[in-house]
Amino acid sequence: MATGCSGNQESGTGELLSLLPYPQQVKLQKGTFHPGDGPVCFKASGTDANTDPVIFAQLDTASRDVYGKPLETCDGGSPVIWIGITGTDPDFAAVCKAEQIQPPEKIGEEAYVLKITSERVLIAASTNVGLFYGVQTLRQLWRAYPEKPGIPCMEITDWPAIPMRVVMDDISRGPIPRNEYIKEQIRRYSELKINHMSFYIEHVVKTQKHPGFAPDGAITIKEFREISDYAADYHITVIGGFQSLGHFAEILKVPAFRHLGATDRMLDPLNPEAIAFLLDVYGEMAPAFTSTLFIAHCDEAWDLSRVELTGEAAKLGVARIYADHIKRIDTILLELGKRTLIWGDIIMDYPEILDQLPDHILTGAWNYDARDSFAEFIDPLKDAGFDFTISPGVLNSNRLFPDYHMTFTNIRNFIKLHLQ
Repeated sequence: MATGCSGNQESGTGELLSLLPYPQQVKLQKGTFHPGDGPVCFKASGTDANTDPVIFAQLDTASRDVYGKPLETCDGGSPVIWIGITGTDPDFAAVCKAEQIQPPEKIGEEAYVLKITSERVLIAASTNVGLFYGVQTLRQLWRAYPEKPGIPCMEITDWPAIPMRVVMDDISRGPIPRNEYIKEQIRRYSELKINHMSFYIEHVVKTQKHPGFAPDGAITIKEFREISDYAADYHITVIGGFQSLGHFAEILKVPAFRHLGATDRMLDPLNPEAIAFLLDVYGEMAPAFTSTLFIAHCDEAWDLSRVELTGEAAKLGVARIYADHIKRIDTILLELGKRTLIWGDIIMDYPEILDQLPDHILTGAWNYDARDSFAEFIDPLKDAGFDFTISPGVLNSNRLFPDYHMTFTNIRNFIKLHLQ
């Protein structure tokens, strides 16, 4: 899912700020802020370098980059940059009251208020994550207005329109990223106020029990754990996942794993050895990720209907085979403390599957086309009472660059319907 904040601006100039995502409320005011030739005096209330070290490192780096000088801690006096958690410091509370800023509790723990006057910058939030997002907005403003006279005076009140904002990166169909690149992604996502990330994984994970299917450069379980821990410092939760039915060609073409397939591209959902294989992989992968969700995918399992079912499979039928497979892997994931997420495309073709699934299964509505409406992908899940995600995307199959006209329409209209 993508961020869906759509802000409004009260300004006599009509100037739009260089901010992404755009804040919910912006009030531009007269004047500008610049620290001048003196020190960049900084104070924090209710948080410190131990509880949120990233904030402090980012502010110091930004000050050096923009003003050519580091932050200087200011325990007293009048700091030019003052950030704080509301309710932790009487002095900060008094300043916030005088400036009439207070993050409304009704808009959640990720909210913040950023007020820039000609004398100072204030960021107030009720939690560390809200404070972190306020700092990301300030960093973007610093980059947009590095020279004198400085940043325009303004008051921003911001909160997310969508609670769960996820980027999933398909790392199974191209170069496998190294940890340093993934950490760069995490830093970029966090500045855009993305709070979850995941990876589409078919075969590019190296497990201890089944290392033979992994290609050179595959990411180890230890590395995924390191990625999850690093992301947590940036207030990002990493969701684990492993393709669990279709798209299995890369694993099945390895001779030692061919017996697990029903076809050359699909796992055999009726083979106990295939389920035992998933149990082994889940058992190693699930604990490495911080999210309570685990994406089992199970999308595009077209071979269920393309091949002629015989024997017991023919008696069961496609819908029953699919539903029973989901229930088996869900049982495994529940024991590992994870909630199962599957994509809803097979369900669109066989809606009776929904009648056979436990209602705690999370389903994902997805499509990458530029459509005016995506109701046909959402309504069946909603009407059946299932929790669901919406998953627009940037499609880049068989081309050098994505078709961004398609992408923008897809994301905008998918999110718009979800927010209604």
